Amino acid sequence: MLCWVLAAGRVGEGGIIETRIDRFEAVEVAFTAARLYGRRLGVFLGLSLIGAIPAWLVYGYAQAAGLAPALFQPPTAAAPPDGTMLALAFLQAAAVSIGAYWAHGAGVYFVVRALRRSPPTFLETVEQAFRRSGYVFVTAFLLNITVTLGLLLLVVPGIAIWLMFWVATPAAIVEGRFASALRRSHTLTLGHRWALLALLALLLLATVPVVIVLTVGIAAIGLSVLPFATAFFQVAAWVAWGVAAAVSYYRLRTLAEAGGDSTVQ
Repeated sequence: MLCWVLAAGRVGEGGIIETRIDRFEAVEVAFTAARLYGRRLGVFLGLSLIGAIPAWLVYGYAQAAGLAPALFQPPTAAAPPDGTMLALAFLQAAAVSIGAYWAHGAGVYFVVRALRRSPPTFLETVEQAFRRSGYVFVTAFLLNITVTLGLLLLVVPGIAIWLMFWVATPAAIVEGRFASALRRSHTLTLGHRWALLALLALLLLATVPVVIVLTVGIAAIGLSVLPFATAFFQVAAWVAWGVAAAVSYYRLRTLAEAGGDSTVQ
């Protein structure tokens, strides 16, 4: 079992949490994540830039091939998308997802290490994110399947599943889990789902308006750069959510250890 420092509430030098954890509250998690994100903004923006590269490469290819305008215009009955455009649109969506998941995992790794009072360098974070990307992608794939099935049933089951598996990615990265990361997240979040629902609402209120305003602002500057900016904003939002997920995981795991959880590696 890892000897984690019990912490909550105040962020000290280097973005380290310094006071004691005895409960899980959405406002405290959101506040801690926001201050940690602000203190290490350069790291998280750097990870977002790297994560946006796959989408930028696809869009750059589309521009070079003269397909960029059609790629980002909604299809009409008069001009339905052909096979090439459908394939390119799928590739663009996949590139954004891959970059976002990688950057999300990188942010999680950095935050958990920082909360354990051993913050890695930026290069170490990038290296470890690539080394552990298999855990992230497998967990994300399984999570997407389960959440999608829940949403197909009704919206409420989908949200419940999302909350249940909120810390699956941190569990996968830190504890070296694949499918069992979902079960681990389910265990850690038991008894805290209402607080996690409040945290989800806070994150939506904090990130969605910012992304919309920035996107509209970039569009006013020039539509040609909008896809590049949009990809970056999407990845940056995933990194921000990764910070919140990592703080949640740290707190939930600390509480589990304090309660005698024998499943901690």
